[in-house]
Amino acid sequence: MPFLDVEIKGSRSSIGMPALVDSGATSTVFPFGVDTEIGLECSSSCDVKGIGGKSELTRTKANLTILNGTMCLHRLKDCPIMVASQETQLDFAILGRDTVFRLSRITFCEDIQEIWLKRC
Repeated sequence: MPFLDVEIKGSRSSIGMPALVDSGATSTVFPFGVDTEIGLECSSSCDVKGIGGKSELTRTKANLTILNGTMCLHRLKDCPIMVASQETQLDFAILGRDTVFRLSRITFCEDIQEIWLKRC
């Protein structure tokens, strides 16, 4: 699976985690509790349906840094994201089409497990 690293920053702190680059995901989603842990204010909630079934997510904005190892690929200010409203098995972020896909041309090489991004 194509993973990058992402750092999400809130008003209290920041946290880094792996992020799946998911061309089938409309939105960028973070695991349950990230918002309270780093100090993000969520505005509203909605139900979404995906491959894992129906989930309730809350909307917010955050500053994101998308990394490939130690190389910074993108810094996004006030990026719209969603956070899981309840405990799930999701322990990584999902980068959907609303973030990295709008900014980059993405190439996956499955054989060598690499991902390349080129800014649009």
